[in-house]
Amino acid sequence: MPLDQWATHFELLDNADGKLIGRADRPLIRAARGEDVKTTWLLRQGRDKRWLEGSAAPIRDDNGAILGGAMVFRDITDRQRAAEELRQALEEGDRMRALLAAAKQRNAA
Repeated sequence: MPLDQWATHFELLDNADGKLIGRADRPLIRAARGEDVKTTWLLRQGRDKRWLEGSAAPIRDDNGAILGGAMVFRDITDRQRAAEELRQALEEGDRMRALLAAAKQRNAA
């Protein structure tokens, strides 16, 4: 799919603040300007969401002039979901420990 059509089918959101990444700030565009980009993004198409981890870098000729950019990414959705489930389980464990401590304290009184 051509880059100019890609944006009409998908939304790319910043992992840090959840805001939509504008065309000028997309990783491949930034790489074509000379930036090295390494980050995590949320890709959204309708209701479907996928977490991506990737990097983009400029492609240069022998003289250092920028010819374009290259981007690679991998889907880390399963890892992100597992991390969220672990976070929720740890929070639930904390709540249970607090309830148990409160019950022990009442029984001791």
